[in-house]
Amino acid sequence: MSKRVKQAASLILVILLGLWAVASSNALAKEVTTQPAPPANLTLAQAIQVALKNNLEVKAIKAKVRSSLAQKSMATSGFFPKINFSEIYSRSNNPVYFFGMRLNQGKFVASDMRINRLNDPPTLNNFLTRFQVVQPIFNGGDVWVGHQQAKLLVKSTEEAKTQKEKAIILSVVDAYDGVLMAKAFLSVIHDAVKTAQQHVKIAESMYQQGLVVKSDLLSARVYLLSLQEEEIRAKNMVTLAMTALNDAIGYPLHWDYPLTGSMVGGPPPEQPIETYWHIALTNRNDLKSLEYKEKVALKEIQKAKLHFLPSLNVMGNWDNYDEDFGEGGGKDWSLMVVANLNLFGGGYDKAKYDKAKADYERIHFLRLRMESGIKLQVRQAYLKVLTASKQLKVAETAVKQARESLRIVRNRYKNRLTTIVDVLDREVALKSAEVRLTQARYNYETGLAKLRFATGTLSRDFPEKRKLVE
Repeated sequence: MSKRVKQAASLILVILLGLWAVASSNALAKEVTTQPAPPANLTLAQAIQVALKNNLEVKAIKAKVRSSLAQKSMATSGFFPKINFSEIYSRSNNPVYFFGMRLNQGKFVASDMRINRLNDPPTLNNFLTRFQVVQPIFNGGDVWVGHQQAKLLVKSTEEAKTQKEKAIILSVVDAYDGVLMAKAFLSVIHDAVKTAQQHVKIAESMYQQGLVVKSDLLSARVYLLSLQEEEIRAKNMVTLAMTALNDAIGYPLHWDYPLTGSMVGGPPPEQPIETYWHIALTNRNDLKSLEYKEKVALKEIQKAKLHFLPSLNVMGNWDNYDEDFGEGGGKDWSLMVVANLNLFGGGYDKAKYDKAKADYERIHFLRLRMESGIKLQVRQAYLKVLTASKQLKVAETAVKQARESLRIVRNRYKNRLTTIVDVLDREVALKSAEVRLTQARYNYETGLAKLRFATGTLSRDFPEKRKLVE
């Protein structure tokens, strides 16, 4: 290889490496710029919409719906004729084959009747071109009843999809309110820390002036340290709650963003428990899905009975026999009506009927059990909302009284009319009251979502200001 060739090869290699580096950097830059970013803020409605779009379980159930629709199309195809085309090549010197194929090909001549020709025929090729049409008339109910079952299964799967979407909505509401509760706890602890820091400064000033003993100052510092420890746990609780929300929505688990919702509480249920039971048994999609499956099982019993009857099909054939492919030969057609009656199948049909009856009973009892379980879910959610609404009133009053009590005791402490212990006790009481208020709001909002889920009325349009269904 000459020197010039080596230089040219080196130059080409350098150019290719440069182009590859530029392409890689562009691809990397594009990948970096197209990476999704956390939202600026997130409402509950937005969280629900994103979760229904991203959640893998929702995608899986949607695929199952498409599968059931395809199954329905497969069942519908049983009503239409089956048209088949086949091409069969054969070669033999069998006497019967030779005699029959020469007749089928339309090439039989008198010389083929000679004895030595019949006993020792030559080798014969045959190309059979066949079109076959089979029209089912009755096949033990497999087509008609199977088509009805397929339609019921589509409805059952669609109801299951709706139920899964509602379950995703409930999980998002629970996780969203979980973040709000964790942040509310953190806010309570943060305010308590700031108050304790101010109190330490006051205690230090009064101690330097000789107005309080050192134990008062140490008590204030110890209380501040305990609050700072709680603040660390509260921050971790916010991080875990945000991670759970991201998991429910389908966001990257490390994302952090502000939430614009709030928990305010509300009134107790306005209807008796029996009304919510009736609503639930009417609207629950999982119950509807099981009811459709029960109908499918009932149809299976009907189909098993029809299997004891004969089957009936119409079949038509058009054949072309040719010694050389594509040259045209003997043509014929045939039309047949085929009836078949299974006189004895080793007890298979009877066993299939018994199995269908047992499967129906199993699903029937499962449906009855589900109805009882739904009523239990409704009662639990109903009592949770009812209890939380009462706790809200008590907690709101307790917070107001705890704040006033702390104000009075602080003034008394500044005037040296009480001890630091009384002040710390009042601060603990206020913090506990605020925590109970936050917990009551969380219990109310999540209880309300669970009541709507239990009654089958939870939807993707779950409003920010949540109210009970009248």
